[in-house]
Amino acid sequence: DYSGGATCPSLLLEPSRTNLWKYTEYLDYPFSSVSGVTITQNTTETLSPEGLYNATKLEGVGVWYLRDSISGINTGTYTISGYIKAVNPSANNSFRLLVSGNNFSSDLTATGEWKRFERTITDGGSTNAGIFSDSFSNAADLYIYGFQVEAGSYPTSYIPNHSGGTITRGDDYLPSSSIDVSGLVNDNNFTLYIETGDFIGSNQNGNSIFSLVNTAGGVLQFRVRTTNFRYYVYSMNGGAAYIDGGSTSSKHLIKYNGSEYEVFSEGASQGTFASSADGVLSEIQQGTGGFSCNIKQILLFPEVLSDADCIALTS
Repeated sequence: DYSGGATCPSLLLEPSRTNLWKYTEYLDYPFSSVSGVTITQNTTETLSPEGLYNATKLEGVGVWYLRDSISGINTGTYTISGYIKAVNPSANNSFRLLVSGNNFSSDLTATGEWKRFERTITDGGSTNAGIFSDSFSNAADLYIYGFQVEAGSYPTSYIPNHSGGTITRGDDYLPSSSIDVSGLVNDNNFTLYIETGDFIGSNQNGNSIFSLVNTAGGVLQFRVRTTNFRYYVYSMNGGAAYIDGGSTSSKHLIKYNGSEYEVFSEGASQGTFASSADGVLSEIQQGTGGFSCNIKQILLFPEVLSDADCIALTS
């Protein structure tokens, strides 16, 4: 899960997702059910987050709603999201979101700025999704844009859909390569988080997934030990120490305080080992011996994160 608010050098590499909402900007299409709502498409009263006059103005009275039926969302985990802005930040600016069943969000409040709101439900029981009046049935005057319904526990970046059906964004990943990070870490204190994806290639046992290289030539490697996705950490700098990194984890974190590495995966510390490495982190390399693993997300912090932060990132 990438929050978009990282304060460290980072790459946003997202999984493949499909937007199930039929028309994400043209929100005057025939919905399965609409009540108490007046829709003005392409309002010229405000620019959308895209910088165009393609937002929709929604005026709701009483128990109002705008919802659609989306096949398949009655079981599994689904998230609805959308950009919403108040016409008047002081009045008629509350609403609720729903995805599957009658599982409404709490009352949400739009402001004078565009904000992306979201609601996630697992096994909700029906195919309904949309925007509704607040729990007090208050009137609402809102601008709305960029609705998205997707399978998953969090919203990914906006996927425009003008098809009347669904549209899929492909998986983001880094192929076998190296990343120059010289200058991003100025001393021997850093935290590196990497989320891995699918393996590429067949000869997996013993090959590295990625390596950290410092300016003194030292190498710290994540390696796959067997084909059942078990990882361990192998240090070639000042000795061959290793730590089992978990049997199923795809979320890995190493933090280094200048004298000791600590490895986290599966929401827990997997242990520490000392290193007398000189120099600073300069390069991230991926794959050896013809083996590669897709990488979904990389976060490099030029500081040592707390144990609580490390546990949260790898859970």
